Amino acid sequence: MKRFLLLLNLLMVSTVTQAQSDFNTLKGYFTKPEIVLVASHRAVHNSLPENSIPAFLQAIAIGVDIIETDVKVSKDGIPFLLHDKTLNRTTNGKGDAEACTLAELKALFLKDPKGRITTERIPTLEELLVLAKRKIYIDLDLKTDQLDPVIAMIQKTDMSSQVFFFDDDTTVLAHVKRANSTHQLMPELIPKVRPKRYLPNSNPS
Repeated sequence: MKRFLLLLNLLMVSTVTQAQSDFNTLKGYFTKPEIVLVASHRAVHNSLPENSIPAFLQAIAIGVDIIETDVKVSKDGIPFLLHDKTLNRTTNGKGDAEACTLAELKALFLKDPKGRITTERIPTLEELLVLAKRKIYIDLDLKTDQLDPVIAMIQKTDMSSQVFFFDDDTTVLAHVKRANSTHQLMPELIPKVRPKRYLPNSNPS
C-alpha cells in the first residue's frame, strides 16, 4: 500500500509538472507575433454542447491554445457562460438568460450541436477558470453590461494572466483596464477603433 501511494503521488507530481511546463511554453508563444496559436470557438462545439464543461475539457485534451467563450451575469450576480441573449437555442429553457438566477440556470440542460437535450448544465465562469488554470488561455467575449462581477471572479481565481477580454466597445475595455492595469484586452478591429491605444508603450492619440 505504501508503494502504491508513493507511486500515485509521484504520478500526480509528474502530471502537474508536465502541465505547468506545457503552459510555460504556451505563455512564451503568446507574446511572439510570429507564432500562430489555435483558438477553439465556444470550445469543441462541433461535437459537444457549446460552452459546456465537456467541450472545455476536450479543447484542453486535444492541445488547443485558447478557449473562446461568452460570459453573462445572472440575476443574482454570478458570471456564467452562454452565447445568446436568450436560452432558447442552446438549452431547454426560454427567455432572457440574464433575467434568471444561477439556481434557475443550473436547473436547465444544454443542447448538443443537433439540438438534442443533454444532461450537461450551464457552467459558471468560475468552473471554467478553475479547470483551465495553468493549462490554457481564455478569450472572454463580454456578452454582458455587468462587468464588475466578471472582473471580481478573474481576481478571485487569480487568472488575469490567462484571460483576455474581447469586446467591440472601447469604453467597456477601458473599464476593464481601469479595474486592473494587468488585464489583457482584445478589441475588435473595426474602423472606429484605434488599436494602438491598447498597445503597451504607445501614444494613445
